[in-house]
Amino acid sequence: MDRRDLLAWAIGLVSIHPNGPHGLSAQRIVAIDREVRARFEYEQPVPHPAWDFSPAVEAHQPWRGNCVNLAWTTLSMLQRSGSPRDTLNVLLVLDAQHGGLHAVGLADDDLGRQWVVGDTFQPAYPYAAMHHKLVRQYRYGG
Repeated sequence: MDRRDLLAWAIGLVSIHPNGPHGLSAQRIVAIDREVRARFEYEQPVPHPAWDFSPAVEAHQPWRGNCVNLAWTTLSMLQRSGSPRDTLNVLLVLDAQHGGLHAVGLADDDLGRQWVVGDTFQPAYPYAAMHHKLVRQYRYGG
């Protein structure tokens, strides 16, 4: 998907799920997460010092990578679709169920609710239902 295709895809999502008065609607956040997950190919992570923190749309063709790449790619698409940068975060979490550290995105909807996005284990879900233990939160830099 080149930059023109990417822009057309984001504009299409805007018309289907319009923004609320203060940012993206929950429906739009969930739709973007679903679309990114459908295009993303998961690869086993490499050791921590070699992590690539770039969105897959810029780093790889086709979209593939580990949990860090999926989180950043989802946040990048949310920002390109109109989500204010200050409503997006990357969470580094301890995943007791699968072991080790795990990265996910966090996005605020237009009503101030927080959604976990870009999680390799499941589609977008409310932050209140997060099953991971938060280790560190980073502001998305887009």
